[in-house]
Amino acid sequence: MSEGFAPKVYQQQVLDSTEAYFKACHELPTASLAFTSTTERLWGLGNVYHPLADLPPDTRYFCLRTRDSDTHFAASQLVGGFVGVPVSRPD
Repeated sequence: MSEGFAPKVYQQQVLDSTEAYFKACHELPTASLAFTSTTERLWGLGNVYHPLADLPPDTRYFCLRTRDSDTHFAASQLVGGFVGVPVSRPD
C-alpha cells in the first residue's frame, strides 16, 4: 500500500476475502472447491464457481469490481500483490 493510505473497512474485507480464496486455491485441489469453500466460510453460503469461457475449466480467478474512487486502491493492491499469497501454484 502507498504511504499514509489506510483502506476503508469494506476495502480491507475485499483484500481479506481475496487472500482467503487464493490460500484455499493452494490448499484444495480445484478452484471450484476453493471458491465454494471460501464463500461458505466467509458468508455462510457456498457460492457456485463459474468457469470463464475460453480458459481452462479450473482457472483460478476473481473479479474485482470497483467504484471510480476505488480504482487507484485496487490497482495498487493488484500491482503490489498480496503479501505471501502467490496467485498461481506450481503443479
